[in-house]
Amino acid sequence: MVYQLTAPNPPLQRALRLLLSGAVTLAVSCSWVLIAWVTPAANRPYVDATSNNNPFSLVFGYNGLSRFSDDTPRSAPSRPPAV
Repeated sequence: MVYQLTAPNPPLQRALRLLLSGAVTLAVSCSWVLIAWVTPAANRPYVDATSNNNPFSLVFGYNGLSRFSDDTPRSAPSRPPAV
C-alpha cells in the first residue's frame, strides 16, 4: 500500500507491479495445495481440520467459507452466584 502511494513510478507501472506481485503470491500459495493434492494420502500427513483429508477442503472450507459462517457452538454465559 505504501509503495502504491509513494513510489516515483507512473501509476500504470505501479499497477502492473502490483498485479505481478499478486500473481506470484497466488502461485506460491497454490503450490502447497497442488503438491499435497497430487501426493497420495498414504504418503503424506493427514490434512488437519478436514473430514476427508482433502487439501481443497482445508483451503476453501475451513480457511475459506467457514470463517464467515457462524456455526460454532457457544456456551451459555455464566452468571455470578446468588448472594
